[in-house]
Amino acid sequence: MALADVPARPVDVRGESDGECLVLTIEGFDRLGESDPALQAALMRNLLVSFYETIGRMTREIGSLGR
Repeated sequence: MALADVPARPVDVRGESDGECLVLTIEGFDRLGESDPALQAALMRNLLVSFYETIGRMTREIGSLGR
């Protein structure tokens, strides 16, 4: 979320099984643009797809409230 200039906020996450969580800081993301711009672009595309899906779902949910 920091990539979208959203302030940090606490989050709890639970998985169905053991897993590994990797963190990419904004500074690391910026460095990735210098070392591997194609990977940085792919990550950004995936984040944008996720944002658009979330916005679309929220829009549909809000629209259904007025019915």
